[in-house]
Amino acid sequence: MKSITIGLVVAAAAAGASALVHPWAGCAAAAVAATAVARQLTARAAEALAQRDRHLAQTAHELRTPLTSVLSALELVREGHATTAAEIAEFLEEADLAAQHLAHLVNDLLDDQALREGRLHLDRRRHAVATLLTDAHRLLAPTAARRGIGLQFPAATTGLDVDTDHRRCQQVLLNLVVNAVKFSPPGAAVEVRVTATPDRVRFAVVDRGPGVPEPARRVLFTAFGQAPSDRRAEGTGLGLFITRRLLTQLGGQLGYEPGDGGGSVFWFELPRAPAARPQRSIAPPPAATR
Repeated sequence: MKSITIGLVVAAAAAGASALVHPWAGCAAAAVAATAVARQLTARAAEALAQRDRHLAQTAHELRTPLTSVLSALELVREGHATTAAEIAEFLEEADLAAQHLAHLVNDLLDDQALREGRLHLDRRRHAVATLLTDAHRLLAPTAARRGIGLQFPAATTGLDVDTDHRRCQQVLLNLVVNAVKFSPPGAAVEVRVTATPDRVRFAVVDRGPGVPEPARRVLFTAFGQAPSDRRAEGTGLGLFITRRLLTQLGGQLGYEPGDGGGSVFWFELPRAPAARPQRSIAPPPAATR
């Protein structure tokens, strides 16, 4: 309504000169301009609704794929197609992986909505980079091993702290490393590098995959960005978009660079926590003497 009102005011102002010469001519010109503005606003609204419908259809399709995998694996076990403990375990593992993927997609959608509404709670405090990396490696190692991908994490980060929310920082790091593992060829390694300046700490996730084509980079961090790249496979198209918005909330930033000789480098930066001041030891008062 506000946009339409502004449009009518602009249209009336454009026709003001004509109105001074002939009031009827001015009214007609204003009406024509207002009609044009209204048509333009209607077309924009229709395109926004059509885009929303496309996004909903895409999201429904992405959610259906892992859900179908879960149901199929459970049905095969229930109907007795798995006859040994090893076969049952294999089907259940497939169901578990698909369920985790489904949960990841749902969390993306919920986080996107929370960010849009400004109700995402963050608990920012000092965290050791070494602890963040250790926790991430523990969570990521099984996924990488199943795909035959090695993980290389830096060892010397002692004394380096960041100001962040532990859970959300882990979410960012896991999202980037899982993507790197997904698009790496079997037998390759995904490397996490850490560098620091006095004010910032940069985490870089390096893979040896196909990389991101130049046309795709323009929409790499947009919501539902459609790009001629298979890096959007198996996702809602919200992962990198949400990651960038999370980092903005955390006072950081996200970026991409092509890797040397191929592959991709996705990096993010967080504010570096100031060095902790050493605690001063307070000597007890001397004992009273008589």
